[in-house]
Amino acid sequence: NFLPEKLAGRLYQVCTTSSRSCMSLKDLICCLALIYYGTSKERMQLLYLLFAHNISNSNGTLRWQDVEDFLSQCGDHPPEELDTIFQNV
Repeated sequence: NFLPEKLAGRLYQVCTTSSRSCMSLKDLICCLALIYYGTSKERMQLLYLLFAHNISNSNGTLRWQDVEDFLSQCGDHPPEELDTIFQNV
């Protein structure tokens, strides 16, 4: 598989702009453009949205444990670069 099913499902939810049951071509192009050509800030905002539904506290703070939990549900381990980012914050 190119992308774990759970991660693909969450990306679909984040990139679908309305309550429609399908993703429009515009939604798909915008999502791919953000992934490939977005600024670092835009990409970080997308990552936050992907992981935000797993936040274990009520103040909206994304914790490393939330990221690890989501990635483990996808069947992956967090990359070392991501681990470094969270440890340096």
